[in-house]
Amino acid sequence: MKKPIEDAADAAAKPADPHNHKDPARLAFDFNALRADPVVYLRTKAISFFEDLKHDPVGTLKGQPVTTAVLGGISTALIGLIGAFVTLFSPKPKVVKKKASEATESVKGKGKEIADKAKAATTSTVEPVDTTTTKKRVTVVQTKTEIQPAPAL
Repeated sequence: MKKPIEDAADAAAKPADPHNHKDPARLAFDFNALRADPVVYLRTKAISFFEDLKHDPVGTLKGQPVTTAVLGGISTALIGLIGAFVTLFSPKPKVVKKKASEATESVKGKGKEIADKAKAATTSTVEPVDTTTTKKRVTVVQTKTEIQPAPAL
């Protein structure tokens, strides 16, 4: 009978585990503390989050979802800003321009290749198309409707 009472007293006298993720005092959002000193409140939340993260990463992420979301959003925003600055201040690629004479020579060479292919295609054995057929035109006749005048009042 005496043993369970002593065990309960010893457990109450023991300091609470600082890395207990389910402790409601650590997980509760204290609006009054945030209003009183926001910097200290946020710093304590972040420090306790990183201390718990060293011991149990998965439990910390599940136990403190608000802190996880805030720190994830901040890190994502910082990565985006760094990417934007790198893109903004990186030099633009230089466009290599060919000389006009080189460009015309390459066009002439391609033109000769196309002409040779066209000659080869016309010399093949293709049956000629019958050009004696004619197309008939269909005309649409629009009928006029007479508009009746309104009766006089």
